[in-house]
Amino acid sequence: MPKSKAYKELLTTSLHRRFTNASAFILAFCLVEAIITSNDSFLRAWNPFGYTGLRTLLLFLPCLFVFILRVYNLHFGARTTVSGIQKLYQLLITPHVIVTFAWYLGSALLFGEVYIWTKGREGHLDRIDQGRAYERARLNENPVILRTSYVLLAIIQTGAHFWYNLDQVQLKDGSATKPEDVTQQLARHVLPVIKWAFNLTFAGVIAFMAVYYLFMFRHLIWRPTHALARFFDHELSAHARPSGVIHLSGLVWQGCISAFLLGALWHVSNIVFTLSMAEPPTKRGQPLTSDVTSVNGAIVARAVDANGSLINGLTRKKESPHTFALWELYLICTQFIERRQSIFLEVDRAGGSSWAQISRVCLAEVEAIGGRIQRHQSAIAAAQNTPAQTPAAAPTGLPKIAAERPRDADITSKQRPDFAQSLATTARLAGQHPGAANPLSPAAKQAERALAWGTGRLLPQDRKPQLSLESVDKQASGKLLQALQTPLGWPFRETFAQTAKVVVLGTPYSSQTNITHAARSLAALLKASTEEDKYGIVAKDVPMIVNTLLGSIRSIRGFLQTTQPSWTDVEFEEGHRQVPEILEVVNELQQALEAILLAFGEYAISLGMSKKELREAKEAVGMNTGQAMVQVR
Repeated sequence: MPKSKAYKELLTTSLHRRFTNASAFILAFCLVEAIITSNDSFLRAWNPFGYTGLRTLLLFLPCLFVFILRVYNLHFGARTTVSGIQKLYQLLITPHVIVTFAWYLGSALLFGEVYIWTKGREGHLDRIDQGRAYERARLNENPVILRTSYVLLAIIQTGAHFWYNLDQVQLKDGSATKPEDVTQQLARHVLPVIKWAFNLTFAGVIAFMAVYYLFMFRHLIWRPTHALARFFDHELSAHARPSGVIHLSGLVWQGCISAFLLGALWHVSNIVFTLSMAEPPTKRGQPLTSDVTSVNGAIVARAVDANGSLINGLTRKKESPHTFALWELYLICTQFIERRQSIFLEVDRAGGSSWAQISRVCLAEVEAIGGRIQRHQSAIAAAQNTPAQTPAAAPTGLPKIAAERPRDADITSKQRPDFAQSLATTARLAGQHPGAANPLSPAAKQAERALAWGTGRLLPQDRKPQLSLESVDKQASGKLLQALQTPLGWPFRETFAQTAKVVVLGTPYSSQTNITHAARSLAALLKASTEEDKYGIVAKDVPMIVNTLLGSIRSIRGFLQTTQPSWTDVEFEEGHRQVPEILEVVNELQQALEAILLAFGEYAISLGMSKKELREAKEAVGMNTGQAMVQVR
């Protein structure tokens, strides 16, 4: 069989095409902002070959910074941590926060320079304020104020970026071969973009007033800015104080409108990138690994070993190719009959048949659930069963009479007593003579009598029980639980839902999408094999697949029912055991198991399943109440 093309190469080409399409939409939006910020007349502002076109290209660079940032932080599953403080810790120990802030800061400053250059002297944003004829030139504080506000906006946007997990690309269902047009999807995000930009503007104004004036950062920012300006213009005074605002109302308007435009630019860039990356792994209506066909159906480029490329993507360790390959497999199994049939026909592939390798990957996704649950339960059991450390047994030999003779030393000279050595000797003598009187006991007894005497003289009788260890521990626990119930204690709570998602769905990112596509693909392949499997290679694996699905369903249900919540989950109720994301996974596994039983139920006994296994599988499917389980399809 010819060597297959690496799935990463096919995916990279597809992602480049999506990146280009997203850039076209962003350029159009940058053109709109370039027209809004223009100082020219109405007709000249619409001319894309003048300053408006140049501003459009310059405004595209901040958007490009956001695209680069999103590629760096790209992930598809939701971030899973047991608590908010753990999430913060994971972010701080990785360079993601610094890199994200750096790209947003560069984007904000570049946008600010374009805006300040556009307004220029007409907007009182020249670098140097010449003043009147008799006045000395001075540094204009208006651009300094605007640049400071852009830095604060970058800080706020970085915090919002991680708070709302903007790095995640939530994949679509993928049931439709032809995805919805990006323009139609963007039309639904007009109001969210306006709301985001308005909130960012409001937060930026409040933060600027607090930082620049309330906390007296004005002079701290002015000094390095003025020193840098004097490097280019020596006429400036060396000890000039902040020059003050020129045309306050105009500056306020410029700050608000530029903050709104910058926030809209950031949010539109994030939305366009997310929508572009969330498109199904198809090319001209066909799977990514299939032949490239023209509109007339003619083959433009023939794929070399399409299933080999797909298997290459399925077995990749990295998240992006593995996730897209599982998604493409689901599309092949449900929508592309010829590609699905080829999976059953390729039996002489290196490493096993196509069916064997594909089913192995899908089963690994399902089996990983039980493995994570078992490791979690083993860790809890090991922590509970860890015996307390017992002191080492005293030596039973004869006591040591004399210390070792010193070597290479003057034995006639008098050695000064060493405190550490004396203390060690005392402790050793006490240990070597367990039955002898403890040399420390007289002093210890005197200290104990003094403490008891002081307690009896200084404290009343009714206050003595409050100093017991049990009482102090109880009071401290009560105060700690009260602190956890406050908003400040929320980041420290390890809620049952968060813990369950970490254990069942994996960490640091959830594998719910991959589990869903793997279960659906297995069910579709087994259902189709009753008519398309000419060599009978699928039937022998039915008992193993059924038991794997059944085992995962049981493991999840047992985990949800028996796992005790953390003591920090102060708001836990029994209803919190029904975690929606986990119930969706259980529902997917049940539907896959039900489809397999409907296809092979009457042949299950002859295929090697026992009556007990068949009965338990049917009972697991019948336990779906339809209310507790969330329908995904």
